[in-house]
Amino acid sequence: MFTLFTTAAIALAMTVSIVPHDKKASPDDVAKYEKLIGTKLPEAYRAFLLRSNGGHPDFSVDRNIHFPIQWNGQPFADQYEGAFLESFDTLDDSSMTSLFRTFDYTRGTSKIIPADTITIAVASGGAVLLGVGAHNRGKVYFWAQDQMPVQDDYVPDYNNVGLVAPDFESFLALLKPWNEVAPGKNP
Repeated sequence: MFTLFTTAAIALAMTVSIVPHDKKASPDDVAKYEKLIGTKLPEAYRAFLLRSNGGHPDFSVDRNIHFPIQWNGQPFADQYEGAFLESFDTLDDSSMTSLFRTFDYTRGTSKIIPADTITIAVASGGAVLLGVGAHNRGKVYFWAQDQMPVQDDYVPDYNNVGLVAPDFESFLALLKPWNEVAPGKNP
């Protein structure tokens, strides 16, 4: 287990411990994934994968690790002030949360997320996305699964996507145990 520290997190006196995935990622694993997605990963996220290969928050501290979401006028925005992080996806092919599997499903066979994003984590009500396009590179988003239109000719867009952070390090700094976000309130 390690504790994530960023400049912003230290300034806020906030830390969230991440339990790394059982299998360590190698630079070759990262390169294989980058080849699949057709671009290099943002450096902070790449370093995170090499350090932890995904993993999950230390649930012995608090089961509910919260992050806020900024919406762009979507009518359902009041339903999602924030979400709870469940786990980060991993480069381990044998895992149900494999980055390779989620890419194949979300951008390959099902095409349910914007083409300039990848799924990097599971969260309550959806997924955490990372921008990998020219205009959104490194930005972190929340994808609201139940707000995805159900139609045969659906083309993924940002109608069910909200901004979480301008970059991966800022996203990590936003993660807080629910008991710090709303002391005494149930999530």
